[in-house]
Amino acid sequence: MAFINRFLLLILSFSVICPNISEARKLLLSPSEIDESGFGYTKVIGQDDEGYFLLLSNITLNYSGDRMGFRSRKYKLAYYNSNLTQKWSIPVNATKPNAEIEAVTFFNESILIISSEYIKSDLKLNYYFSTINKEGVISEGENSVASFSQISGEYEKCRPVISTGRKMIAITTREFTSDNQQNYLQQSLIQN
Repeated sequence: MAFINRFLLLILSFSVICPNISEARKLLLSPSEIDESGFGYTKVIGQDDEGYFLLLSNITLNYSGDRMGFRSRKYKLAYYNSNLTQKWSIPVNATKPNAEIEAVTFFNESILIISSEYIKSDLKLNYYFSTINKEGVISEGENSVASFSQISGEYEKCRPVISTGRKMIAITTREFTSDNQQNYLQQSLIQN
């Protein structure tokens, strides 16, 4: 019994002498629900000094499959300040009318939207970038930033790969050819 009392006294003394040994994480709750009709999946994709960028979708964001829900997928972006109060929410659209959204990611303090357009007559796959800053302002790029030629088979959605220095981005995709082979395609781009 004396051992237990000494042990408890030691723990109590230690907690009084060193009260800040372990730091707790701060849990913030949004003053309103982060829920928009038709967009059941939400993911924090980036943050800056003033808040958080959220990506909302009608189809799960954790599926790594290549084309699930490709045509019916809808995206929306929202920005919340550090108190988790929503500042804006906007739908995400492809850069060109015939293009499809391939990827939405956080890069260089803004949201990067990568769209693709397949031009069947030229067997060419063009990629376009547009960005959204923390004020919700969209800057769209009408010019192709990357292009892959001789695409005749089915292809996966692209995967953006950001360099460790966060100065460069690469687009990678995989084409499935009719002879059951796979071609890996990659294009590196500099984004400032």
